[in-house]
Amino acid sequence: MSFLGLFTSFHGRIGRLTYLGAWFSIFIVSIVSMKLFEATLAPNKALLAQALVSLPLIYFHWVVATKRAHDLDKSGWWLFAWSTAAIPGLITMIVGFITMLGKGGSGSFGLTLILLGIVLIFASFYQVAIKLIFFGGEDNINSFGPPPSILRDLFNDDPEPDLQAARAHFSPPVDHLASPADQLAPLQPAAHAAAPRPAGFGRRGLRAT
Repeated sequence: MSFLGLFTSFHGRIGRLTYLGAWFSIFIVSIVSMKLFEATLAPNKALLAQALVSLPLIYFHWVVATKRAHDLDKSGWWLFAWSTAAIPGLITMIVGFITMLGKGGSGSFGLTLILLGIVLIFASFYQVAIKLIFFGGEDNINSFGPPPSILRDLFNDDPEPDLQAARAHFSPPVDHLASPADQLAPLQPAAHAAAPRPAGFGRRGLRAT
């Protein structure tokens, strides 16, 4: 992928270092733009301008986070599900505080809601932030392509060789005359499926040609 594709395309995988670098770049752009708008525009206009700038920045971060999830052999839907888990957790905490502070409210029930909300938020934080930042990706080709490389991620504009390697890894030739046990070979990496097998009768079989 190209440098532009790193922030715009959902295809492929990126490693932890590339993800952190992309996230830091987005964060710096957000801070610089906010300070610039505050210094040059009225407060209301600065807030509107920052909101408009934040929309593409949120999209860029979602793209790089999805490709980091691909490196863990997880789809973007996994990322979306655990990211949204923090929303009901936050709502549960707010309801718990209201229940505890309200007139005639039950302190034990409100505390239970607060603890439940904390658990949901922590689960979301662990599944998304902790795994994306600290967990290593798959060492081999997975469902989303070959292992990431920083140089290839930033300077390879042609993804076709990587896609061909992934197809060759997951789609070896099918032998329709093979035994039921051997028909499972296409599910294994092509390097193992391509080994010659003896053919014919007898305990050892005939020499493969």
